[in-house]
Amino acid sequence: MKLTEERVNTIQEALNLAKKYKSQGKYDIFRGQRQLWSIVPSIMRKSESERQNDILNLNRFATWIANSSDYNHMIDDKDRILSIAQHYHLPTYFVDFTYSPDIAAFFASDGEIQHGSEGCIFCASLSILESEFEDLRDHLQSDIPKIVEIDVNNLW
Repeated sequence: MKLTEERVNTIQEALNLAKKYKSQGKYDIFRGQRQLWSIVPSIMRKSESERQNDILNLNRFATWIANSSDYNHMIDDKDRILSIAQHYHLPTYFVDFTYSPDIAAFFASDGEIQHGSEGCIFCASLSILESEFEDLRDHLQSDIPKIVEIDVNNLW
């Protein structure tokens, strides 16, 4: 997959560029990050012992889901449970993308940005990403990685 990088001076310039790409049909999914780190699931940015603790917390979260009248209908959908957990800031193996450049810009500029770091908006094509994952799955002979589209109503 060919990657290109364009630098701008403000988050508004980055947002305008992402919106331009979307309107041109060049890119259709976006990811905002407060730093220009590799696109890696949050749980994989942790040490092994931290990951083990996070997995225990995810299991506790799944138990809470099972006992919650608002969410217990989802208990058999592990992807949905993980997506909810991620939105409650529990580290998961998921990497969020959005169809909205505005939402990506929010995450690129939300919170404390460390001195010397740069927020960024990744722009991608869903069809190209799916094709790349298909090639990777063939090579790995596994169903991982996969793209899961999940909409959780009334999350907040």
